[in-house]
Amino acid sequence: MEYIIATTARTGSFLLCDLLMRNGYGLPDEHFHPFNGPFALALATGEHTEQHLASIRAKSSKQGIFSTKINSRWLEPMRQNMLAHVLNSAEMLHTLFPTARYLFLTRNDKLRQAVSYYRVLYSQEWARTSSALYSSHTPPLDAVKIHELILMVHEWTQAWRDCFAQAKIVPLQITYESLCDSPEATLQAIAQFVGKPLPQQPILTSQFLRQSDEANEELVRDYLASSLIKNRQVGLS
Repeated sequence: MEYIIATTARTGSFLLCDLLMRNGYGLPDEHFHPFNGPFALALATGEHTEQHLASIRAKSSKQGIFSTKINSRWLEPMRQNMLAHVLNSAEMLHTLFPTARYLFLTRNDKLRQAVSYYRVLYSQEWARTSSALYSSHTPPLDAVKIHELILMVHEWTQAWRDCFAQAKIVPLQITYESLCDSPEATLQAIAQFVGKPLPQQPILTSQFLRQSDEANEELVRDYLASSLIKNRQVGLS
């Protein structure tokens, strides 16, 4: 069995991957991150995407399950590194993962997704565990930058929607909000979708902590109160 977590930045993907791993749904990880980890090494050493996939399938499959996480921004580096000639991301996915099912993890609140990304660009704290030291540094408000990030997260999400439409893939839709508010119901929906029942007592706690806090909310309030918004120079779409 194979499933792919199709996502974008700041949607709770570390949390979802950890919960799935703890409940016996493979070892989902960032196997295709083009700037960090084993795929970055593959790109640097000339190992094609297909070869890299064969290697991680052998190493990262558990109990007959292979799972991975793919950010929409990674699709093009993956495609360009293919040995086979594929015209677009949709064709690449069919070539690499012909039987996979897709979990489409998004975030409803694009403003808070953008603020989370804005903050992490400064802190470089992409995930927080219970044992990690917490950096309280909060960047000053840059309303223009935050608005640019709102547009970017919309584009990243739409890139997956376009790819699914072209590939005729129907994913399971999951949101960050439902994952945080109802983790058991989210896991139950995934279990039904991939065809593997949850354990009788599913694990609903993760080593990863929710990173949003009052500093995020302060940035949200300041952004909404900024002259950029008050003067209606930009929208909030």
